[in-house]
Amino acid sequence: MKNKLSIWFLLFACGFFLTPQVVLAAEIMNDGIDAGTFTENGWTLAGGSGVAAKEWTLSVGNFGNPGNYIWGGGSGTMQEDIVSGTLSKDTGYVIQDADSFTLTFDIKDMTIGIDLGGAVLATLYYMDGATVQVLGSVEHVDSADIPQGWDQVSGTLAVSATAGAVGKNLHVSFAAGPSSWNGTSAQRIGIDNVVIEQSRDERAKNPTPYGGQGVDDASKVSVDLAALSWQAPTAFTPDGYRVFFGTTEPNLLDTDDYGLTELTDGGVEDITSIDPTPVGDLDDDTQYYWVVDSYEPNAVSGIPFRHKGDTWTFATAVLAPFITAGPTDTAAFAGGQADLQIEFDSQAAITNNDWEVSTDGGTTWVAASGTVSIDEASTPKLSTLTIASVALGDEGLYRCSLSNDSGSMTTVSANAELVVKRRLAYYEFEGNADDSEGSNDGTAKNVDPALAADITYAVGVVGTQAVVFNISTEVTDPNQSFIELSETAYPNNAIGGGLKSGTICCWIKSTTGEGAVMGNINGTAEDPDQEAWYFRYTSPTQFRFFMRDDLDSPTNAFANDPDLSDGTWYFVAATWQGGDESRIYVGRLGQNGRLDDAGSFDSDLDFSVWQNPQVIGGYYNRESGVTGFLPQGAMIDDLQIFNYPLSADEVAGIYHVVNGDLMCTALNGEFDGSEYDINNDCIVNLGDFAIMATQWLSGALSDGTP
Repeated sequence: MKNKLSIWFLLFACGFFLTPQVVLAAEIMNDGIDAGTFTENGWTLAGGSGVAAKEWTLSVGNFGNPGNYIWGGGSGTMQEDIVSGTLSKDTGYVIQDADSFTLTFDIKDMTIGIDLGGAVLATLYYMDGATVQVLGSVEHVDSADIPQGWDQVSGTLAVSATAGAVGKNLHVSFAAGPSSWNGTSAQRIGIDNVVIEQSRDERAKNPTPYGGQGVDDASKVSVDLAALSWQAPTAFTPDGYRVFFGTTEPNLLDTDDYGLTELTDGGVEDITSIDPTPVGDLDDDTQYYWVVDSYEPNAVSGIPFRHKGDTWTFATAVLAPFITAGPTDTAAFAGGQADLQIEFDSQAAITNNDWEVSTDGGTTWVAASGTVSIDEASTPKLSTLTIASVALGDEGLYRCSLSNDSGSMTTVSANAELVVKRRLAYYEFEGNADDSEGSNDGTAKNVDPALAADITYAVGVVGTQAVVFNISTEVTDPNQSFIELSETAYPNNAIGGGLKSGTICCWIKSTTGEGAVMGNINGTAEDPDQEAWYFRYTSPTQFRFFMRDDLDSPTNAFANDPDLSDGTWYFVAATWQGGDESRIYVGRLGQNGRLDDAGSFDSDLDFSVWQNPQVIGGYYNRESGVTGFLPQGAMIDDLQIFNYPLSADEVAGIYHVVNGDLMCTALNGEFDGSEYDINNDCIVNLGDFAIMATQWLSGALSDGTP
């Protein structure tokens, strides 16, 4: 004999129990496959096809758990050996009324690292003449649930002995299903330590209520619960029950009342339900425990046998309102409508439904402007704040607080941001670095404060001028100049500050392959991987947008193949949305543009600590105190920053105003007519038909049909 362990299959024919039943068990079979042959171990191999000896194999050695074991599913040497077959055993036990059986066995994937779909079906059954009558079975399929080690638990199943089974012998079988063949191997599945235990169902079962121990409010019960109920054991008809109830976990060693209050008043009552609170209601948000003892008739002494019950538990619902969802961050244009909403549940009618706003980051809260409404008839219940015409002064954090007539407590929701969509900054570079949209003007600086800034202006692509970075060729000029912005410049981590969500776009022309449009690396020597945000070109053929929050969750989007060193004006744009995705658009002056790439955000970015200055024409590294990725001889024009992600059409519109051509904004080439856009310019026109005609004449488009 070997130690029992591993995979448990509780077999009870009348169906699945709501809760585990702890019953007295007797072992009727324990087979460690100790003998050297199937016959000596009492097993019979039958059915299947192919080479019978390979359907199931008894392995003698030290690879079982421990010692011998059996395996099925194919020999691993010949494809024709991959067969199905059944290995069965008559336990010799005669099934009795109200019997329950527990089958346990060890199972192991013997072909580790190869998933060929082999399966084992374990079954408990009885024979009705020549007919197999199944009590219960369970299948394990590689590699869905078959472990690669012996001592790993895999599953549970529960059924009950049927009336037709009484008086018949209990049988057990293992059927090995055929596996796939990968050219050299088939799946092999090992079995060891087959144990069957018999027990009588002597305890009350199927309690109502049961559960509600978690935070899911739907599984909790009302405080006005009218009754505890249960079902009788199967093994006998009880004389009655005693019921114990309370809020402390039962002491099962206490032979009297388990440390609980007895609801049956010390006497055995012939009932299957009882009121847990004859006077008043249960307490809200409370864990309750209960035990039902069953009393079996005793014909000899007349004193019933007491069968101690299982410990059952449930939790009552919270009387205070319970917010299940919301509010979520919301953005709207000035003059547009904004709706902030929560979903909630409540055991009693809502008496206070208040929405508040904070404009100082959550320090001070005041009543929010707008219309507050509530719908307690819907599922889920809803509370909504509607601001019909949003103004910039409405931007801030919002929350909802609810209370009901239970008087227990007030529930406050999480905070959500309301952002007013707008352009935050606009640098036209018409001879200066002023912010035409706001007051965050830039200042030309040199990395070496002793040197003059090499920032000049020349003819641009929008308006009359554009800024030129580090154009000087003087040997005394290290070409380390940039434009520094104020500490209030955008993007920043204020609500609506454009850091969580936003858009940056500009025109750029360069003859070198590296530089940054704008950025800030906010790390420190102690934590160099803190927040970062930058927009740069990292090689002659790649534009990159990068963000990283204080939880070190980076996101990237790349635009490949724009030759940024060719001295041509390019329009570049990046859009991003916290909790969603970022995208890059690239368009060459005089040609159609395109959406090049989309990169996903892992989480809603939270820039809890953000220190400026932001930099145009490079990015500032707070850890080193050095501004890097300085463009050399590059020009930037018409730099705009928004606090929301522009749509593809909106980005295309900005590009079109200057370029006069289109921008292909469909992601992954999925624009209408892409099948016929042979020259990949996002337009189907005569140019495509000319290429098509050439290919047709050369036979490139022929399908070979005369």
